[in-house]
Amino acid sequence: MEILQLASDLARAAACLAKACYRDELLCVSEEEIFDNLQRAERYEENFSLALVDEHDHLRGYLMAWIQTSLVRQSTEAVLWLDDCCLDRGARRNFASLIQTMVERLEATDKGRLPIETVVTPEGLDLAADHDDVFEDLGYALVASHQYEDEASGITMTWLRYQLET
Repeated sequence: MEILQLASDLARAAACLAKACYRDELLCVSEEEIFDNLQRAERYEENFSLALVDEHDHLRGYLMAWIQTSLVRQSTEAVLWLDDCCLDRGARRNFASLIQTMVERLEATDKGRLPIETVVTPEGLDLAADHDDVFEDLGYALVASHQYEDEASGITMTWLRYQLET
């Protein structure tokens, strides 16, 4: 498997993968939304999104991430927003490599090491919990979380915030 930059030209493949992987279609982001999000991140040179491609150039997973303002109320702090991470069953073992590559690419910029925020489904929460060591190895610790019910889907979502350990 190879990790590449996820750019807007892969929006269709990412949308198809998400549709195949997510059990609830309400959680699937449309091809148009993926395209718009990636184009915006590319325009501001803040795209830290990654594609996981197999030896046949098939998209097996992706991670969409960019810099945005924290979801913490009344905060103006910049964070690395992990918008979505989708991996087919055979690619889940590559989660750690995707997170590590995302952080390395962030470090290579003048932004330094920002906090990481994300909102996850129950399955995403399990994936994050199973890989706490990945974040710890990169110097991050889970410092805050908040559960809420998504009104559209009725699914319990969890906001997570990782910060550099001091």
